[in-house]
Amino acid sequence: MAVREFATAVIKPMAPRTDHEHRYPAEILSAAAELDLMGILVPSEYGGAGLDHVAFAICIEEIATACASTAVLVDVHNSVASEPILIFGDEEQKRSWLPRLARGEILGAFALTEPSSGSDAAALKTTAKRFGDEFVLNGTKVFITGVGHAGMYLVFAHTDPAGPGRARGVGDVRLVWLRCPPASPVTPMQSDGGSPPGMRPSPPRRSGHGRRRHARPCGPNHGSPRSDRDSAACSQWCSGGERSG
Repeated sequence: MAVREFATAVIKPMAPRTDHEHRYPAEILSAAAELDLMGILVPSEYGGAGLDHVAFAICIEEIATACASTAVLVDVHNSVASEPILIFGDEEQKRSWLPRLARGEILGAFALTEPSSGSDAAALKTTAKRFGDEFVLNGTKVFITGVGHAGMYLVFAHTDPAGPGRARGVGDVRLVWLRCPPASPVTPMQSDGGSPPGMRPSPPRRSGHGRRRHARPCGPNHGSPRSDRDSAACSQWCSGGERSG
């Protein structure tokens, strides 16, 4: 089935319900995975379609004509969630994450934005401190596409806020592959006439090492096993799992 045919026959009929009910289109994403649309940029050796960015843009455009909400989920999963692993991950990390992402077994999410910083990544406040064989994350992330449904979050954090390069704001920013269990559901917020519609996090709950809201996959003292990796292009650390308890 061609992408345009899939968008017209499968995605478009569900679009009103997806938007009006603030619904996560799980069955549509599963169907998209069967067409390799959840691994568009992932090479075939890791189970993906192995297409280029032009093809990726065309696919997202076709999906967006049917449902913009679904297109954003597919876009984020393929690009900012999956592609950094392909570019910066080592072979073990690629083989651990990319096949599952490409199969649609797990949804990938991207956690950059914070209450006080957005595209200005240098202003982020989330930290990752090393304790023995683990890093502990502290911070708050917001506006995470797929939060509560994703099985992998790519998180931006400072590892040494006062260290060299901090004056420029980018010297110690790392990327984190963090596996999280499904969090509590997101509650839609209705506009009160003065504020724009948005999302309200459910009450804090105990999870891992501290209290964590559904939109805080790297909430207070959130622990994650360490897997260091340095690259000439990007100094980063990548997690292969989550410590709990």
